[in-house]
Amino acid sequence: MINSIDLLVASIPSALLWGVFIIAVMIYGIATAVLFYHWREYGMKETWFPKLEFIYLLVSLSLLAAAFSLLAFF
Repeated sequence: MINSIDLLVASIPSALLWGVFIIAVMIYGIATAVLFYHWREYGMKETWFPKLEFIYLLVSLSLLAAAFSLLAFF
């Protein structure tokens, strides 16, 4: 069973994975811009908002960096 999964993963072309990653990064960028706009425009003007924005960016960019590094070594 493990060998068939390894063969399946190995048969995926890296160009396809990079394409999917780039599309995911673009969707992330658009979603983040929309999310920040709505937070700022529609009432998220609390004093803790900059902390929330920082935590969101820190976690999500860390996940994107991890995905990039795993893809780079695929």
